Amino acid sequence: MIYSMTGFAAVNRELPQGALHLELRAVNHRYLELAFRMDEVFRPAESSMREAIAKQLNRGKVECRVNFTPGTGSHKPLAINETLAQQLVQLGQVVQELSPQSATLSVADILRWPGIMEAEGVPQEALQEAAVALLQEALADFAASRGREGEKLK
Repeated sequence: MIYSMTGFAAVNRELPQGALHLELRAVNHRYLELAFRMDEVFRPAESSMREAIAKQLNRGKVECRVNFTPGTGSHKPLAINETLAQQLVQLGQVVQELSPQSATLSVADILRWPGIMEAEGVPQEALQEAAVALLQEALADFAASRGREGEKLK
């Protein structure tokens, strides 16, 4: 069977905490190049996700997107990652000393920084495990997509 180098798969899973969405896209490329776009909570699972994709594909430019949308029943109080916020403020001061004409960091800039806001009580390990499991489902859909595209190439 001929498989196309291009492919797409999108899968969703409803969890008690909210909705998890994972997308895979690939185009032809000489080598295997993986790019991940994901919420910070999923970063610890990135290496296992890379391994899972590399087992199935040996070339192509692949983008994996993982998004989590908290459910309406899971509104947990938000907390600020104070350590990260302090580091950002200190780095902003260093940049300001090096380049006085540069703009200072605003509160909005800091709040938009990835990983600065955390929902208290959301089990991060469970979300990471769910994302890895969802990737396996997406890889199966992805292989089927590549197979359908390959059939069109005949």
